[in-house]
This record gives sequence, C-alpha cells and structure tokens, in this order.
Amino acid sequence: MYGASIVKTGNSHAAFGNLGPTKPKKLVSMADSSSSTSSLDQDAIDSVVVDWVNITRTPTISGGYFTEDNNFFNISTLWSVMDFAKKDNVLFQRQFSVLKNSLNWSDQQDVLTADQLVMSSNEPVPITGKKICISQCGTRKAILVEKSDKTTSQKTQVLEIWGEQTLLKSYDLGELDKHKNIYTSGAFGSTMAWDKSAQNLAYLAEKKVAKAKPFFSSNVKVTIEEKEGDNEKKPVLKGEEYAFRQTWGEQLEDMYFSVIVVLNLESDKFELIELSDDDTKFPTDIQWASNTTIVGTSYDISEWRLGLYACNNRRSRIFRVDVDGQNLQFLSADGRAAFSPRVRPDGEYVIWQERAVDQPHNRSRDIMGMSLKDPKSPEVIYRSSTADVPIYFDFPRNCWIPNSSSVLLKAIKDGEMALFALLLTKDGADLQTIDDKTPGIRDLLWVGKDYSLISRSSTLKTPFFELIRHSGDHKRAQITSSTFSVGNCGRFEDFEVRKFYGKATVPSIYIGQKNSKPNTVPLIVMPHGGPHSVTVDAFVDELSLFLRQGFALLKLNYIGSLGSKTDETDMLLGKIGQLDVEDCHGIVQQALKSIPSLDSERIGLFGGSHGGFLSAHLSGQYPDFYKAAVLLNPVCDLNVMIGTSDIVDWCLAESGISFPDDTLKTFIPAAKNFDDFQKLYKSSPIVYASEVKAATLLLLGTEDLRVPMSQGMSFYRALKAYNKATSEVRVYPDCHSLMSPSVANDVALQSALWFKRFLKK
Repeated sequence: MYGASIVKTGNSHAAFGNLGPTKPKKLVSMADSSSSTSSLDQDAIDSVVVDWVNITRTPTISGGYFTEDNNFFNISTLWSVMDFAKKDNVLFQRQFSVLKNSLNWSDQQDVLTADQLVMSSNEPVPITGKKICISQCGTRKAILVEKSDKTTSQKTQVLEIWGEQTLLKSYDLGELDKHKNIYTSGAFGSTMAWDKSAQNLAYLAEKKVAKAKPFFSSNVKVTIEEKEGDNEKKPVLKGEEYAFRQTWGEQLEDMYFSVIVVLNLESDKFELIELSDDDTKFPTDIQWASNTTIVGTSYDISEWRLGLYACNNRRSRIFRVDVDGQNLQFLSADGRAAFSPRVRPDGEYVIWQERAVDQPHNRSRDIMGMSLKDPKSPEVIYRSSTADVPIYFDFPRNCWIPNSSSVLLKAIKDGEMALFALLLTKDGADLQTIDDKTPGIRDLLWVGKDYSLISRSSTLKTPFFELIRHSGDHKRAQITSSTFSVGNCGRFEDFEVRKFYGKATVPSIYIGQKNSKPNTVPLIVMPHGGPHSVTVDAFVDELSLFLRQGFALLKLNYIGSLGSKTDETDMLLGKIGQLDVEDCHGIVQQALKSIPSLDSERIGLFGGSHGGFLSAHLSGQYPDFYKAAVLLNPVCDLNVMIGTSDIVDWCLAESGISFPDDTLKTFIPAAKNFDDFQKLYKSSPIVYASEVKAATLLLLGTEDLRVPMSQGMSFYRALKAYNKATSEVRVYPDCHSLMSPSVANDVALQSALWFKRFLKK
C-alpha cells in the first residue's frame, strides 16, 4: 500500500546498510493501437531520455560514518548511482578528512560550506556488497558479497571482514552451510551488528531446515554425495518440496524462520541462537547490550502471518538473550507492537517504540524505556498522544549521543523532516529541536560525542552531507556540495516552494517555476501511498524529470497522513474513497486559485498503491477536471483485494469493517455479509470506472503481493469496456514498489512521456 511514499520509515544500517536490488528480466505492454509515445516526435522523446540520463548521474546517499582524533574528522561516505550499461545501481565510496580547527563560525554564520573547510578527499572508489556493517570504533567492516557457484549457477554469500589496512578474513557461507542467506531487508531493522570489542559479529539469517525431496528421484546423485561427504546424515523430507510455508509477505517472501548467528573472529566459530524450539518467535533488529548479551525485536509467528513491510501493527516484543542462547527475557508487554530497540552505549539502559496492535497500519508511537542493569517494569518516557510533536518514525540505527542521556531522532515539523534531541531525565523526557532548517533532514547517519553526520536534500537540491553540532547553537558544516536539480530550467531562484493545508495539519507541498504567464503551466498532482504515510520536500529523480519537462508538482498530504501535530490516522478509517478524495481535490483547487500560472485544463495525476487508489478515484469522481493519470500498482477493487493481498486487515480497517483484537482467528478473506460487501465496494475506485475520461497509464508488477497485479488489470479492462478513456498498461517482473533499477528507469520515462503526450500543448 505504500510504494508512492517518499519518506523511509526505517533505518536498517549500522553505518551503510542494505545494498543492491534485484534485476527484472522483461516487461510487457498492453496498449491501444497507439503507445505512450505515438503522438510525440523523436525530438520530444529524446529530450525526456536525455534529461533522465542527466538526472540519474546525480548520486544519491546510501550511508556514512566518521572517526575522529584531536585534529581531524575522517568521514566515509557511500553513494549510489545508475550504470546504464549494467542496468543496475553501482556503489562507490568517498573519504574526506576535515581539520577540526577549520570549524570556525562567525556570529552570523549557521553553515560552513565545503570550500570554507580545510579538507582533503579521495576520488570515488567503486565497491561491491549487499550489506556493509561498520564497527562502533570505525576500524572494522563486515561486507556481505555474492558469488556465483560455477557448478549450479546459484548465488552464494561470502562474508568479508576488513581492517583499516587489508582484508582480515573471508567466510564462504555456502560452503560452511550453517544457515541460509543473511537478511538484508530494511523491514527487519538492523540485521548485522558488531560488539564493542569488534571481535564478535552478530547477524540475522534464514534458518536451515530439512531438505525436501520428491517422492521419485534418481538415487545416483544422492549416493555420490553420501560417498564424497562426511558421514553425518542430513534430514530429508520426502514429498514436501511443494508444501506451502508462511512468510512475511511483500518483499519478504523468502524469509520463513530467522536465527541469530554470532561469529567470533578469534575462534572462527559460528553460534546459532533460536528464541524458541517450536519456531514461534522471529528475532529481528538486533544489537549488542554487552559483549555477552544481545537485544532485539521478536515477532510472533502465528498460523497466518500478515504482511510486515510498512506495517508496524504486528504483535512483537523486545527481548534480550545471552550469546550462548541462555537467559532469554522479554522486556516489553505481551499483546503489543514493540520495535526499534536502542541500547545506550554504556549497555545499562534500553529504549524502544511501542503502540497498540490496532487497525491503522502505521500511527504515532510511545517511547518506552527500561534499565538493563536492574530490569523492572518498562516506563513510558514519551507519550505521543499528549505531546506537541508525535513520533512517527523508527529511531535511527545510531541515535544515542555517547556519554549522555540524550537520543537523537527524526520527526515532522510543519511538513519538513527535522532533527530533535530527547533528553531523558528522572522526571521523564524533554524534546528539543536541534535542526528544522531547509532543506530538511533525510537521514541521521552517525553520532559522535559532539557532532553527528546527517544527509539533506530537497526537490530542488541534490543530496549532500553535513556535520551538525549537538549542543549550543547547532552549527553546521557542509561536507559535500549540492547542485540545483532542475539545471536546464533556469536558476534555483526561478522556482518556488509553497505549502497548502487541507483537512490535515501537515501541509501539502507545491514546487514550480515563478513568474510564468497565466494559464501556461500544467500541474501533476501526487497523492502519497499508505494512506498513513507522508511526503516531504525531498530529492526524487522522477520529480526532477517532471520539473525539467515543464510541469509543476503538487505533493499531497491528506487527512490520515503522518506528520500531523496530533495523530489523525483514525479520522480516515472507514472513509477512504470519500474523505481523502475530497481533501485531495480541495487542496488542488486551493493551488489553482493561488497560483495564476497553473492551467486548470491540464491537470494530471501520479500515484502508487493508495496514491494510485486516490488517483483512480479522483479521475472517476471528477472526470472533466483531470486529463491524464499514471497509476502504479493501484488499489482498485477491495472486494477482490481482501482475498489476495498479504494485508487483509488493511482492507477491513480502512473500509470501516470492525474486527476483534484477536484478529488472526477471525480474519476471513472475503466480505462476511452484504453490509461489509457494500462498504468494500463503495470504497473502491472501480465503482467510478465508467466515468473516467482521463488518459490512464497503469504500471503493474507481477511479483506484487501487497496489491496484486489483478487490481490494475481489472481497472484497465473496465476502462476498455466503457471506452471513454485512452488507456495503456505495462507489466513488469517486479514487486510493489517497482524500484528495481531497470524497471524504475522505464517507469520514469513512460510516465514523463505520458504526461508530455496528454498535458503539454
């Protein structure tokens, strides 16, 4: 439901995090007799392609960390950029050394730019790896790489351990055969962590289970394997190779049972830790509390697992366990959703976030805390329901300021991502603003004693790194430069960013050129997915492409979005397709009244998941208003989706169908009565398909478990049957987000060409 959301609500890296998406193989197009480019001349098509190539040369930030001594900050940064020859993203590293004495501000200065610092840097260095984990001291790296088995053509994982000067050790995990693949998904938080000594590495991996064999197979290979291998008999399950096994759904379909693995570098021993003997606990998001104790989040495994990606309303508890698997203790209460544990650097205190296991897939969370030295009942440190700034996002992986009782975290402030410090006291906690400047914070990457490394960007400013001082006046030093993202359309000063407020207290964001002639600028309206998500002013490749092609953008935050001054998620439950649609259209009308340059006859829609749901609704409920729409994996028919999606509870909750607390025993993947059928039907955009006049492009993923491809196909076929609108569908071998590199390229280009065809004069 959340593919169009701009903000990432998790931070899974210990420094650099998860790398490398999958590669799709092909796409299929089903279209009218004319495709999305049919009425465009070659020069128009070429201009879009050239713009896209130039935009994707801008690297995006993947991670960073620093070490320091008395004289220097030594900063390592990781970037990702598109390689069109490989049709994949490639990663590279850049190192910077900043002389501390050059961090001198005048009274009027807030920011030191890169050219004002005494600084040295190296050239970009390409790196390979699915995941990189940096030790707390910054002197060791664990890098997970893949290699192809020449015999089987299958990929296996290799774990490399690097010191400051060279490769220290390398482990072929396929040959060792202790477990299956190491997890790299950000949905599981921190999947790899060093202890303080940097002698022990803990990570999460798929548990190795008995191998399934068919009833009938040649015994020749089995006999050879037995003769060549050791005498240990491996358990085999005959006739079970097609047995259904539960996973966590969208983007987590290969993950059945997790196990904690502890690697000791001195002995080269691998210790496996399971939280239960009956596979009812699924450990995630691990970190060290001491050199002998691990803390993490454990999800309950039931007979029916609901999708976990972008859904934090799943039963989970905070645990701690010794590295020998003994003394398992659950710290948080049962029956709640507890996640994002972060241990204070001294190992004596832990905080986490917690919410009820109720209907919205995302909502504000309370911050809980407990002493690890003398564990008692957890205490509520910060209650979002009564706070001026609710917490909607997981803690950054590194969030504790060393040798202090302060935690750094991100929260929305007037539509911008801001940085806050939560100071823990005996009487509770005090939240203080550290930085709410523009461009907004994107990620908190590393925390030192006096400074933190952050990244920033905006729609008009490409991503860059800064050092920010924690205390006092929170001065900043910009480590890398930023460029104007719409370079061929004038200057930064020629564009404006405005905020519009609908029913939600979090604003919608308009970006467009200033001083254009009246009624000359086409507008692309962009509702986010979710619906309980948020869009902020951040750099996104596709948005830069649309701006370069002469479109203005309106990024909608509607009622039910996150980031509001009070948690407004419940206000939308049972009212999707009505309240959110009215709110979106009202914000669009506000923008048209306030900005004379916008052409009310050339309004387009661009949205994915629930954003696609809203775009389909808007084009059907206001058929003469919107002229073109691009829908990415849209929700179209809830009566069908409830039986095919990995999140049945979403369909019920958002449609206003009540269900009891013990949901898994009562979730029926179909309407239980005619009233429920009516609620699901009336909420669905398919109801208005007969009214749609907007030229509609549907972009669908065959591997989507969240909003299956059949949703978009049914809408496409309805449009063809009613024969009122030009329509086209493109099918990609990708999941819900459509973000695999070659797919993302085609999605961006097809979308821009569609709007250019139907919205440009």
